[in-house]
Amino acid sequence: MNLSVAPWKINQLAEIETVTDGMIRNYASRIEDIQFGDLGLAMPMERGKYIHFLENQPVTVYVTVRGLYYFFHSNVTGMVREPVPIIWVAQPHQAERLERRRFVRIAVDILPQEFHVMGPEDSDWRPLRGKIIDISAGGICFTCDTTLRKNGRVKASFSLPDNSTQVQTEGEVVRLEGDPYGLSHRRLAGATFRRLGYREQEAIIKFVLRKQSEMIRRGQV
Repeated sequence: MNLSVAPWKINQLAEIETVTDGMIRNYASRIEDIQFGDLGLAMPMERGKYIHFLENQPVTVYVTVRGLYYFFHSNVTGMVREPVPIIWVAQPHQAERLERRRFVRIAVDILPQEFHVMGPEDSDWRPLRGKIIDISAGGICFTCDTTLRKNGRVKASFSLPDNSTQVQTEGEVVRLEGDPYGLSHRRLAGATFRRLGYREQEAIIKFVLRKQSEMIRRGQV
């Protein structure tokens, strides 16, 4: 998206992503100042110390604007300590805007620590052996070896692949591959999140957003 009118405002929440020695690091921040074609971001801290950035260091910046997520690639143009510690990055000419409902599904390989399906007539939770093979902001796709019912309930506890957050959720089975009658012995199913805490939802959105930005960078979407 061309930024003829930049959507940035002071105090908007932001996140700074860097890659150091092949490791992706993300730091919480916010917009502190806007001037001379640069954005001033609050200098992030870790263990009580400010994070040091190098001039011209490449960064990816994520900003939340009225429920939409923007991200852009930039570089560090400077740092100041007084009166407020700020890292300056070049304002972009273009940024990607991603609505939550339009997030792509991201392929994963997650073995839940706990996985259950509601029994017949919603009687009790029964263990489910399965693996999550993709995830989005709205739900999961998984394989299993158990008969499932369309509109049936499942619940799972798992860690995101980046180990950032432990997720506990309940969902509704909305897709069963190749079964017109709503019952399936097949091993592929899709579920929509029905119960998901705000913290877990935000963690999934950020994980999917990061992966999607990588895919866009590589020309895969």
